[in-house]
This record gives sequence, C-alpha cells and structure tokens, in this order.
Amino acid sequence: MHKMTFKTPLAIAVATASLGLCGVANADTTMEERFAELEARIAAAEQRAEAAERRA
Repeated sequence: MHKMTFKTPLAIAVATASLGLCGVANADTTMEERFAELEARIAAAEQRAEAAERRA
C-alpha cells in the first residue's frame, strides 16, 4: 500500500502547476495526453520524495 506523506500534496501541486504552464505552450495536445503527462510527473515526484525520505 502506498504511504501518503506531507510531500505528496506538494508534489501534486508542483506537477499540476508545471502541467498548466506546459499546456499554455502546447495548446494542441489533447486532454488525455495532458492527464498522462500529469500522472507521470506526479509519479516521478513521489518517487523522488520517497528516495529523499530513505536517505534522511
């Protein structure tokens, strides 16, 4: 089971903000592509947060 940390909401917020900026630059992408990109960014941010917790 995935353990939620306080870093996860921050990771989601950062990924969402970056996706929004990306969406402005790439208005021709479909909504499905944007959601896929957002999911990938959230997963990557969560992995980085988990790795940082293991190192701490």
